[in-house]
Amino acid sequence: MWVVNETAYNSKPNGITVHFYRPSDWEYWDTRVYFYEDNNILMQWPGTLMNGNREDKWLTYTIYGINNPKVIFNDSKNKQIPGVLQPGNLVTQDVWFKDNKWTTYNPINQ
Repeated sequence: MWVVNETAYNSKPNGITVHFYRPSDWEYWDTRVYFYEDNNILMQWPGTLMNGNREDKWLTYTIYGINNPKVIFNDSKNKQIPGVLQPGNLVTQDVWFKDNKWTTYNPINQ
């Protein structure tokens, strides 16, 4: 059984994983992802902490139960991508964000 966002599933639900390559001037311990779907606010700002490996700078988070989330990354030092008052980036499949570029593959492996 899987429990995601207080909902129980018999098998692992489908999700969209976002991978974020943390810039060196971002706060490691407080890098977060905030997501919403159109006008449907799904969480409070600043979002949820991302999972990561301090050595390689990649942080990840899997979004479950939402087909078209819009994503904003932020840290505790008032940095965010996209910028303030800009809409989140629409993601419909697993994505990687590094050096201001979105890809559907890990750019390190290319």
